[in-house]
Amino acid sequence: MKRAVMIVALLVVSATAAQAQWYIEGSASGKYEKSSSNYVVKNQWIGVYPAVGYRFNDRFDTGITLGYFYRNNKSQGSTYREETAEEWSVSPYVRYSFIRLGKFSVAGLLSARYVQGETKDEYYMEDSYLYTETDYTIWGARLTPQLLFKASKHLDFLASLNFASLNYSVFDEKDTGRQTSYEFGVNSSNVFNTGNFQVGFIYKF
Repeated sequence: MKRAVMIVALLVVSATAAQAQWYIEGSASGKYEKSSSNYVVKNQWIGVYPAVGYRFNDRFDTGITLGYFYRNNKSQGSTYREETAEEWSVSPYVRYSFIRLGKFSVAGLLSARYVQGETKDEYYMEDSYLYTETDYTIWGARLTPQLLFKASKHLDFLASLNFASLNYSVFDEKDTGRQTSYEFGVNSSNVFNTGNFQVGFIYKF
């Protein structure tokens, strides 16, 4: 009996190993908008997120993502204000595809996140000038639905539906202290922001 159990376990491990493979992944998001009335307002941001991971089978994989995010907001009229934010992040994750329809699949990505960021704020009004710099850290977890399309044996395309994500984050900044938040979707007014959609690819070796 023990020998039979060991043989079955060995067959399961062998079958999993046969499907396992390393992969690289890259995704990005961005936005640019400009409006003019009494003030000229420009908002732009971009995020890039390379990753490396290990695929155990067609449904389950794990990996780690490094991220860079940049945001710049300008408003100019009788006053001038410019806000910028830069973030570097690291996010280990696991992903499971729970629905498969032909070449399409729906997956859930559970990630832990650590973010180190800085904001700069410049403000001009007549003879007044104000400039501030703020360093902050963010850590937390996020559950994000993803859509994947299998283009070939080695290449998949993906879209992260950040607007439908579940988020837990702790924002830690020297002046304001620590703030904890639970959110559904991504708060566009928060610097912890990767946009409503994030598109990318997975290349399997």
